[in-house]
Amino acid sequence: MDEVELKKALVGRRAGALESMAFSMAQSTINQVVMKLDLVRHRMTLKWGFNRLHELASPELQNKWSSHMKQLEDAMIAENVPLVEELVDGGCRGWAALERAAEATGHIPFEPMVWEVVVGETVYQVVRSNEDAAAIASRSTPERPVVVLEELVRVYHLRHQNVFSGAVMDKKGEYVPSGLPMDQDIGF
Repeated sequence: MDEVELKKALVGRRAGALESMAFSMAQSTINQVVMKLDLVRHRMTLKWGFNRLHELASPELQNKWSSHMKQLEDAMIAENVPLVEELVDGGCRGWAALERAAEATGHIPFEPMVWEVVVGETVYQVVRSNEDAAAIASRSTPERPVVVLEELVRVYHLRHQNVFSGAVMDKKGEYVPSGLPMDQDIGF
C-alpha cells in the first residue's frame, strides 16, 4: 500500500490491522489520538442518529464544524501530531457544542424504534438501522434477538430473485438442485 493510500485510510478512519502495520510512528500516534474523537462521534451517533446533530445545527455552526474537521484532516495528512491532539480535543468540545445547540432549539436525542414479531417461542426485535440495534443491544437475548430491517429486506429481495445457492424454487416452495457447484459466488 503506498503512502497516499495509507493517508486516505488514516483520514477516512478505515485503517485496519494491515494498514496499521505500515503506518509511520507519527501516523500510528495520530491513529491512536483520533480514536478519542471516534468514540465521541460513535456515542453521539448512537444517541442522536447518523449525522443528525450536524443537520440540526445552525448554518454558522455547521460551517465552523466543517472548517474544524478540514483542519483536522489537513493536520493528519501533514502528520502534525501536536496539532492533531489539539484539534481532537477541540472536536470533542465541538460535539458537545453541537449537542447543546440541538437541545437549546428543543430537539431531543434519537430514540430507537422497535417492532416485535413473535415466531414460535422467539420474539424478534426488528429495528430500523444498525444504530438502533446498537442502542438496544443490551436488551438482546437468544429468546429476543435484534434484527435490522435492512437485513430482512435483503433476504426478502434475494428470496424473490431466486438467488440462494443457485437453487431454483418450484411452485410448491421447495428448492430444486440446480446442479451448480456449492462453492460458487452467490452475489452478496
